[in-house]
Amino acid sequence: ANKDIVVPSLSNIPYQDILFIENDSENKRCLIKTNNNNYYIPLTLSKLIDNLDNRFIKCSRSYIINLFSSQLSIYLFII
Repeated sequence: ANKDIVVPSLSNIPYQDILFIENDSENKRCLIKTNNNNYYIPLTLSKLIDNLDNRFIKCSRSYIINLFSSQLSIYLFII
């Protein structure tokens, strides 16, 4: 089961583990989805994308996806 973890920054999350990042504007935070955990970070998507490398793309106002994630296709049907 996935654990929900609040983190202050991206520094503790390996980029290769990130599947996607979802904006949660109601709570002024973002959900960072990995295979094992749900991380919540008090930053906007715009702030996050500035700190990510080029494997990530902001595909809508609400999502950043990891283009190199082999697991991402499983979640695309759920979103």
